[in-house]
Amino acid sequence: MVLTSISIAERLNAGLYRDCSVTVEISNSYRNMREKVEPHSYIIELSLQAMRDCSFEPLSRR
Repeated sequence: MVLTSISIAERLNAGLYRDCSVTVEISNSYRNMREKVEPHSYIIELSLQAMRDCSFEPLSRR
């Protein structure tokens, strides 16, 4: 399943109170952050777990 920023926002907003909302904006700001992130791999693990906690199954490119 490919998620767009609209479908992500819809899924997140579905669980919120009526007066709350989430807006998602996805932009390509860095072409390759691997060299910066690899020394801190816990960042990736935290991000993946946060996605799972929100009922999103992250895709792996490994």
